[in-house]
Amino acid sequence: IWQLPESYLCFTPPEIDLEVGPLPASLNGFITFGCLNQLSKMTEAVVSVRASILHAVPGSKLLLKSKGLDIESNRNRIFSMFADHGIPSWRLILEGKSTREKHLASYRHVDIALSPFPYTGGTTSVEGLWMGVPVITMQGDHFVALVSESIVHNVGLTQWIASDENDYIAKAVAFSADLTLLADLRKSLREKVLHSPVVDAQRFSGHFEEAVLSMRAQLARLEG
Repeated sequence: IWQLPESYLCFTPPEIDLEVGPLPASLNGFITFGCLNQLSKMTEAVVSVRASILHAVPGSKLLLKSKGLDIESNRNRIFSMFADHGIPSWRLILEGKSTREKHLASYRHVDIALSPFPYTGGTTSVEGLWMGVPVITMQGDHFVALVSESIVHNVGLTQWIASDENDYIAKAVAFSADLTLLADLRKSLREKVLHSPVVDAQRFSGHFEEAVLSMRAQLARLEG
């Protein structure tokens, strides 16, 4: 395995004229958490942690969006999983498949994104950040568990990276209580993303070129 110095991926901002909206909580009077990842990442552990967050933040809701939620049995399964943890259906907002523009627009209704674990978000994490929505993610110890952590780190939001499940819940509760912080971050986050290594194609290609040349040099030494 050959590691790149910053990010293994490079994101191209969508060619969609979609501005970052105001903080939903300032209009709704409650916090909306969100996750636009695949349903396959919705494990029992993930549901348990998210239910704990909803219990700890009175009135809060959770928006889930995935093409799998177009299927009634999947929707019922999600409602049932959260009900087992004492979360009624009215606190869940379920959305199915849509165009990419509408997919991105869904982030206008989310205050804080919750990356799943151990299979964290990739494209969805970058898209959320690009739409002004900070992402809480968890530290991992293997590739799929590190993707969102890497993205959040490269955008400069290391304080949003949790060490474990308890820290994940604590961060969600603490950040949701500071609407001024969330509003200010929402206004500045797209610029942070645009000036980060995650979207700097020239910087990324330079690192990739250096990696290929280094591999070639190492191979030559081994063959020599």
